[in-house]
Order: sequence, then C-alpha cells, then structure tokens
Amino acid sequence: MHKYRCVACSREFEVEDPVNRCPFCRGKVLFHLEGRPIRKKANCGGNCSGCSGCAA
Repeated sequence: MHKYRCVACSREFEVEDPVNRCPFCRGKVLFHLEGRPIRKKANCGGNCSGCSGCAA
C-alpha cells in the first residue's frame, strides 16, 4: 500500500500500486508518504550534491 499527498490539491490518498497523478485533480506532483520505496538510483552514495534525484 502506498500513501501520497498531492501538492496541487493537498489531498492524501492510498493506492495499491504506485501512481504518477492525483486521482482527484490529476496533479503530477505527489509526495510519497508511506509504502515501499518506488525507485532507487543505482550506485547512490547518499551525497545529493549535484544529483538529478532518485525519485525514491
């Protein structure tokens, strides 16, 4: 189970599988609040300086 909060409408929701859009307003920017990590960047050393992001 994954729990998200939408930046556009501030609503929180839970879904079984990872999603890319809010089911309420179709916003694309979501905070992943709970659940297993979605993606992990290979060879991440934990230093985020100059990193393009891991979207975890």
